[in-house]
Amino acid sequence: ELTPAAENVFRIDRSELDALKPGAGEENRSAREIGRRFLNAVVVVRGRESVATGFVVGRHGYVLTCAHALPPADEISVSYNGPVEQKQAMNAKARILRVDEERDLALLKIESAKPLSVVTLASDERVEPGEEVVVIGNPSLGSEILSHTLTTGVVSSAAREIDGMAYVQTSA
Repeated sequence: ELTPAAENVFRIDRSELDALKPGAGEENRSAREIGRRFLNAVVVVRGRESVATGFVVGRHGYVLTCAHALPPADEISVSYNGPVEQKQAMNAKARILRVDEERDLALLKIESAKPLSVVTLASDERVEPGEEVVVIGNPSLGSEILSHTLTTGVVSSAAREIDGMAYVQTSA
């Protein structure tokens, strides 16, 4: 459960978080199909001196990212791909809705004129070592952001525990 951001309390209807809808993301897809389907759902989250990857979890502008990547008192912006026919990056100011420091998650909200592409999250927790994974992100190379980078790997450990938290370790 993400707690409300300190300065504001926003109610979020779970139905607005399209990534959490039952059955979403249940089908197996190739890396190419995943790239085609989800590249536009991955965004770049920027502060004055920080850059992070996020992904759209609600088509009306809900974005999930890492809490540790958020600047403490900076203005936050999100760069995302506009409609396919425009083929250009769009930018929007973001506000922090919820933060979960323990799980290192933050839920942001941006305003977009059109519905955004959304990731879908599988609800099945039966991950096994050796299972294939696809990662889409925005790694940096110094000051250069390598946006929408896709790589593949495997699950190295399905239940790695560090400081009482369970993680899925991958080679990607």
